[in-house]
Amino acid sequence: MSTQSDHQSTVSFTTRHDLTFTPTEPPDDHRSFPRDTDIEGVACKQLSGYQTVQGRKRELSCSPGDGYWVVDDAKTVTNYVDEYGDAVWPIPETYTAFDGFERYLGEMDGAGRRYGYGIDATQLEKALRLLTGGGHYDHDAYTLVACGRKPFVLSGPEGVLLSRPGHIARPQDDSQCPERTVTGTRPRSDTEYELAVEEANPVVLDGIERFVETLDYVYNSPISSHTAAPHSTSSFHFFETEAETTVKVSAETLLTVGQLKTHHTDVSVYGGATVDAPHSSTSVDVEWTGPDQYVGDIHRGAPVVGYDVDWETRGGRRRSVLVVRTHRLVERDQLDTSLYVLRSQDQELGCVEHW
Repeated sequence: MSTQSDHQSTVSFTTRHDLTFTPTEPPDDHRSFPRDTDIEGVACKQLSGYQTVQGRKRELSCSPGDGYWVVDDAKTVTNYVDEYGDAVWPIPETYTAFDGFERYLGEMDGAGRRYGYGIDATQLEKALRLLTGGGHYDHDAYTLVACGRKPFVLSGPEGVLLSRPGHIARPQDDSQCPERTVTGTRPRSDTEYELAVEEANPVVLDGIERFVETLDYVYNSPISSHTAAPHSTSSFHFFETEAETTVKVSAETLLTVGQLKTHHTDVSVYGGATVDAPHSSTSVDVEWTGPDQYVGDIHRGAPVVGYDVDWETRGGRRRSVLVVRTHRLVERDQLDTSLYVLRSQDQELGCVEHW
């Protein structure tokens, strides 16, 4: 006997949701879709440049990524939806009801400007007005198919439009928000731990793991729980310790920590390398023999957590300097929490003058 999930795996997304699509040529009016393009195998006409449409509250600026008018056949659209379709999302009955639109989260990303990528009321309204030309609409005649991080599908009597998801705030529906389990070993006690975190970006997850283990090893502050940053990079992740204290760290810091090299021999210029300078045809030969401090060492009262190498622009863009940075995780006491930030010590390896 097959289970429901087994049955659904053999039935296409469009069949399960009884979806049909009728692509048409783009309208011959003020909406301009002149450029031929291809979205995951679907032939489209892309919106020309930046255009404005009248929204329910203000004029809305539409970028080329907001409008791809599908000119392919219905079967191709069906195949796209079968491969990428994630949910048939409800469309508000009227424009005045858009304030209550439940955001769709396609992918949470702690490295983005906001909580993640998906569909909010503004993005849906832009797509709907591009498809319909504005004015009233019969919501029963339109279908919205959310496709994760891929462009969503908006279908109606006028035709089919693809539109890229954008940055959205955290959905009110907690069930949409991803929860991952970070596992590792507590360095002090050599015991395994599991921590439920609201995050999907693998680099940020790596940063959380290193942060948790650094606090345990250096600061003797085992972490017991985590609260996500609601607005991503510009906000903070909060952690509760087993001592019932709160610590916080920015999503940007976790993203950086997750990308650092933890062993000096993994840094690309260790032992010597030829590196291309930015905005130049010049290359420089450099050699880095290793750091003054190693990961886990305490330097200036804070632990070293990793290394990276990059070009820095100095002297009003007249000089590019290649540096290896040794990063420390520094604690700053605040009123009710401890804030952890990164501080780096730079070693200059070479420079290029721009004239």
